Amino acid sequence: MQANGMTSFGFTLPDHHLKKTQVQMELINKIMDAPNLSAVKLRVLKPGHKNHSNRLVISVENGFHIIPFEDIARIQAQNNYCLIFLRNGKFVLSSKTLKSVAVLFPSEAFIRIHQSHMVCKDLIRFMKGDCLTLDGGETLPISRSRRKETHAAIITQ
Repeated sequence: MQANGMTSFGFTLPDHHLKKTQVQMELINKIMDAPNLSAVKLRVLKPGHKNHSNRLVISVENGFHIIPFEDIARIQAQNNYCLIFLRNGKFVLSSKTLKSVAVLFPSEAFIRIHQSHMVCKDLIRFMKGDCLTLDGGETLPISRSRRKETHAAIITQ
């Protein structure tokens, strides 16, 4: 789908039918075929900025794509890019790393659970050992170093 010079993707696959590596490869192939890949930049207004509101602003070739934080389900690292998965099942590609994006999101709503994953706390439904399950049944890994922090965030939510 293309609107105002921006390409957005819809991606829904039942993960239990495909191996994780197959899903990731299909996702990467879709991203690399995007015509405006090099035009995507990410900008988030930090708290305290005079124009700050709870939204993510992604600049594209012909304008800006504005995403309220409450519309974001999770963020996943893909090398030097990150995929911003929306609650409606679509995602947007950002040319920033997850590390640089993670510090810009409100810590009361999002938690970094892994080197490659950050999730909205409201969508966490089940946690057992080194995995957690989100609304819709998607299972993500939790790194050993982030288990205690993730568990505490779920309990105090």
